[in-house]
Amino acid sequence: MIRRELISLLEGAAAWPLAARAQQLERMRRIGFLRAAPPPEHELGALLRALAARGYVQGRNFVLVPQWGDGNVARLSELAIAPRSAMKMAAPS
Repeated sequence: MIRRELISLLEGAAAWPLAARAQQLERMRRIGFLRAAPPPEHELGALLRALAARGYVQGRNFVLVPQWGDGNVARLSELAIAPRSAMKMAAPS
């Protein structure tokens, strides 16, 4: 009896890595929010609600990267430089 249980346990342990690889991890996206001045809270809330309505959950499948130029529009081009994987959303200030 112990031998059968041991064999079953070893079979399960051998198959576990295959099952783990079969699960596809959801890609984490970076979404940039770029403005000259800090946005009002209701704007960020509206953005997060709109993303949630499309299936995006912050921390699970995207990370929000808010950046603002402290009122200096000239800084926006500097702040916009980011890795290719980031999606930038420019909002009027």
